[in-house]
Amino acid sequence: GFAVLLDGQGVRTPKGRPLILPTQALAQAIAGEWEAQGERIEPTAMPLMQMAATAIDRVGSERAAMRRSLLAYAETDLLCYRATHPSDLVARQAKLWQPVLDWAALHLDAGLLTTQGLAPIAQPEQALAALGRHLDRLDDWRFTALSVTTAATGSALLALALLEGFLDKDQLVAASQLDENHQS
Repeated sequence: GFAVLLDGQGVRTPKGRPLILPTQALAQAIAGEWEAQGERIEPTAMPLMQMAATAIDRVGSERAAMRRSLLAYAETDLLCYRATHPSDLVARQAKLWQPVLDWAALHLDAGLLTTQGLAPIAQPEQALAALGRHLDRLDDWRFTALSVTTAATGSALLALALLEGFLDKDQLVAASQLDENHQS
């Protein structure tokens, strides 16, 4: 792995573990976050450092709970709850969200149901099980990235689509902020 050195010493996570990173690019990016710090350390200005520390400190011991949380997002995924009106919002949701749902059904074997409105719907157990199997195949780094992206977007499917290269970051942002942007 790759380490980040500050004053010749290896950086450690909040739990005191060595910050050993899987790629040189990630190590360089985190080193850049540290270099950008002023006199006071501002952890919120170091999102990559926070994600790396989460991967090292939490995922191993808390992975089962984090997995349950991700599957709970999938049970009520943003993409599954569609507007009934206005027609332009309905059309934009279909255009941006349906391809992700179709991709998940085809490539992850996770066909989730959709509904109009906010009344909860039960998702098929086989779809949730398929998503669970996919989560189980992710290493701690990708699993952490997926967790953070899911929480930020409200959609496990959007996060998976980004992680697997079906969406790029701009498409992810457009899809996850569709309702808010429409209201603006």
